[in-house]
Amino acid sequence: MVESSKKDENILRKSRSKYLKIGTSLHISSNSGNLISKITENVHIGDSVYTKNKKMIGRIYDIFGAVTNPYISITLNDKSERPRNNIIGKDLYVRMKQGARK
Repeated sequence: MVESSKKDENILRKSRSKYLKIGTSLHISSNSGNLISKITENVHIGDSVYTKNKKMIGRIYDIFGAVTNPYISITLNDKSERPRNNIIGKDLYVRMKQGARK
């Protein structure tokens, strides 16, 4: 699995835009239908969220939880067919702003 993770990161590095892994998707909220994810990086409400294949899946709707253990709620683009099993447990990314450094 570690080898797969390195391969996924290499795919993202080859693109002109830089992507930053922000966390892993956990589940779909039964109340809102939004995707819930635990995050490890600073993000902003309204940031677009991408899969490892650079497919935009939605935008950050809310940031919640403790400052030391934050979560995000992502409004998904595809509202008619909520992608449940194919996105749960997957790494999520945001596009880094030009001039931003990690």
